[in-house]
Amino acid sequence: METDSDSPGGPQRIDGLGAHPWAPVLVLVAVALLSSVAQDAVADILGPFGVMVGQAMAGWLIVRNASAFRGRERVSWKLVGGGFLVAAAGVLVVATLGIMNGSAPAFGPTDLIFVLGYLMILSGFATLPHLASNTAQRSRVFLDGLIGAVSLAAVLWTLFLAELLQQLEGAPFWERLIASIYPVLDIVMLVMLLWVAVRRSSYRFDPRLLTFGFALVVQAAADITFFVNGVGQTFEQASPAYGLYIMAAAGFTAAGLLLRNSPKPREYADRGQPLWAILAPYSAMIALIVLVAYTQVTNPGVVENQGLLAIATVLVALVILRQGVEIRENRRHVEREREALVASISHELRTPLTSVLGVLDILLEDDQMSVAEGDELITMAREQSVYMSRIVQDLILLARDNSEKLHISRAESDIAALVQHAIESVSISTRDLTVEVDPDLVVSVDPDRFRQVVVNLLTNALKYGSPNTRLVVSAVDAELVVAMHDAGAGVPERYQLMIWEGFERGHHRLDSVVPGSGVGLTVIKTIAEAHGGQVAYRQSELLGGACFEVVFPIKSHTEGPIQRRGKSPPSIAGAA
Repeated sequence: METDSDSPGGPQRIDGLGAHPWAPVLVLVAVALLSSVAQDAVADILGPFGVMVGQAMAGWLIVRNASAFRGRERVSWKLVGGGFLVAAAGVLVVATLGIMNGSAPAFGPTDLIFVLGYLMILSGFATLPHLASNTAQRSRVFLDGLIGAVSLAAVLWTLFLAELLQQLEGAPFWERLIASIYPVLDIVMLVMLLWVAVRRSSYRFDPRLLTFGFALVVQAAADITFFVNGVGQTFEQASPAYGLYIMAAAGFTAAGLLLRNSPKPREYADRGQPLWAILAPYSAMIALIVLVAYTQVTNPGVVENQGLLAIATVLVALVILRQGVEIRENRRHVEREREALVASISHELRTPLTSVLGVLDILLEDDQMSVAEGDELITMAREQSVYMSRIVQDLILLARDNSEKLHISRAESDIAALVQHAIESVSISTRDLTVEVDPDLVVSVDPDRFRQVVVNLLTNALKYGSPNTRLVVSAVDAELVVAMHDAGAGVPERYQLMIWEGFERGHHRLDSVVPGSGVGLTVIKTIAEAHGGQVAYRQSELLGGACFEVVFPIKSHTEGPIQRRGKSPPSIAGAA
C-alpha cells in the first residue's frame, strides 16, 4: 500500500482508489437499496454481483492495508481479508453453477467455501494483538467468549430456530445443519469481536472493530432470513436478502478503509476486573439454565430437553475448565509475588545490614581511630539501623491486613514540627527540597503515624522522583492535605492505581538499580484510611512530574474546621 505516511494512523490516500476512497462504500449502499426495491428478476442479477464485488472489495482493502502493519497484527488482518476474498470466490462459484445448471441449491457442498472464509476471519480476529497476553489470559478470554457464544446460540436455537427446524423436517438433515451453522458462526464472531473491542487495551472501542461488529449484525440478520427461506430451496426460490448482504459488505468495506487509521495507543490504569465484565460471558448461560428449568417443568420428557441438558452439561464442563485455568494462574501469580517479595525485602535489608557490619568490623579492627571518626561511623551505623527498623515496622503494619486493625492515638500535634522531624530522619538534601507548611498549624492526628507518612513520601521522592521536589502541607476546610511534588517523569497511567497496593513498584518493578520494597505507598494509604482519609495520585501542577497526595479529615485545636489561610505558607526547609 502506498500512502503519504509510513504510520498506519497517518495516510489519507490509498493507491488504486484515487482521491475518493469512500466511493465504493457509497456505491455499495446504493446497490443495496436498489436490490431491496427492485423486482425479483433484477435483484437475482444485481444481488449476487453486488455481494461478490462487496466481499472482494472488503477483502482487497483489508489485505492491502494490512501491509502497513508489522508482525502478528499484519498476519491477523491478512487472515481476515483473505476470509472475505474466499467468501467472494464462493459467491462466484455458486453463480457459475447456477448459470451452468440453470439453478443452484441454496445450501450444498459449495458452503464449505463460505465456512472456510468464516474460519479464516475468526482466526484473524482471535489472533489480533488486542489479546496480547500470556497463554493463561488468552485461554480465559477464549473460554469466556466460548461459554457466552454457546449459551447465546443455544438460547436462540431453543426460542427461535428449533421450531423452524421442525417446520423444515422434510429437508435433508445435512442441509438443515449447514443452514443453521451460519447464524451460529455470526454470533460466535460477533461475541469474540465485541469482547476484544470492549476489554481494556490500547485499542479499546476501536472504530474499525465496532464497524465490523455493525456489519456482522446486518450479516446475521441476512443469514437468519436466508436460513428460514432457503432450506430445501434453490437460490432463486429462497430470495436471499441481497439488500442486507450488500449492506453488510459495505460495512466490511468501510472497516477495511478505516483499517489504515489505526487509533493512537492508550493506557488504562490496571485495576480489578469489574463485576459486570466477569458476569457478562455467563449471562447467556444463566438464561439457558432458566430456560432448561422452565422447559423441564412445562414439557417434561420432551426430546429437545435432552439436547438442552446436553448443552448445559458441556457448558458446566467449560466453566470448570475455565476455573481450573484461573486457579492455576492464581497459584503461579502468588508464587511469583512471593519470590519477588523475598527478593525485594532481601535486597532492601542487605544493603544497610552490610553497611552496619562493615562499620562494626572497622571499629573492631582499627585501634588507633580517633573519637570523632568513631562517632561518625557509629552515627552511620545508627542511620542504617533506623532504616532497617523502618522497613520492619512497615512490614508489621502491612501484616495487619487492613486499616481497621491499625491503632490510631490522636493528639494535638504541631504539624510543622512533625514535618521537620521527618525531614531530619531522612537523608535528603535541603537544597533539593522545598517545604511549605504553616508554622502555627496544630491539628489532631497520630503524631508517630503522621511522621511515618511524611518520611515515606520523602523516601519515595528520593528514590523515584527528581532532585527538585516540593512538600506542601496545607489546611483546606476540615482536611489536612499533604502533597509531595517532583519534576520527574511521573507514573504511567496503567500503574497509577496499583502503586498503592502492597509490594508493588509500578514500572520500577523490574528495576534492580533503584532499590525498593514496594510497601512505602501502601503504608501511607493504610495510615490515611485509618484516620478516615484517602490517598490520590495526579500530575503535579507545580513541577510537572508526580504528585502524591494524602488527605486527613481533621479538626484544629480551635473550634470549627480548619480554613485555608489567605497567604501562602512559609518555607521551613530549602528554597523555593
